[in-house]
Amino acid sequence: RKSIGRHSFPRTDAWSASRFACDSDMRRSFALGLSLWLIAGVIGTIIARPVPPLTAAALDEYQVKAAYLYNFAKFVEWPADAFASPTAPMVIGVYGIDPFGPTLDNLLRDKKVAGRSFQVRRSTRIQELRNSHILFVGEGQDAPSALIRTLAGASVLTVGQSPDFLRDGGIVLFQIEDGRVVFSIDSAAAAKAHLSISSQLLRLSRLNGGARS
Repeated sequence: RKSIGRHSFPRTDAWSASRFACDSDMRRSFALGLSLWLIAGVIGTIIARPVPPLTAAALDEYQVKAAYLYNFAKFVEWPADAFASPTAPMVIGVYGIDPFGPTLDNLLRDKKVAGRSFQVRRSTRIQELRNSHILFVGEGQDAPSALIRTLAGASVLTVGQSPDFLRDGGIVLFQIEDGRVVFSIDSAAAAKAHLSISSQLLRLSRLNGGARS
């Protein structure tokens, strides 16, 4: 049975914007972490700091997506050799057009996962982001298939938004359904990149297994 991972982002209700449609204790645990992070981190930093001129809907969408990237880091395990040292940072790369503005940096400031701080890198050259641990693929860059070929052999959690992202070899796909951010995970692609994804996260995925043809 496929499960559905959803996160609503209505414009006027911050608390309802932080709830997942989930019914198990593990789902509630994941949702609670994301909820508290959105409320205490995203909303506070958006009020405190100016952001690029985005519509309210777009701003809410990328607040949610930024929070997901942070939570992915907590529910994915990388091989030891993906890091230069036990205290090396967790690198989140943004490839192509950056839709987050300062939101992602503000979210990750002073945060750690497994003792590792975060570092955000941005580039329009994929080779400069090959050492990322999580790579968000923005708009207007290479076809996903070409990008995935460039990353072959690297333990990178690729996250994209284009319709064919999973089919082209990506690992996580963000989509909008009924005004909500949902995501699908191709666990076979994750295994190929030597990444171990928590069962808690897989339960929230719309797709758990190989990409649909």
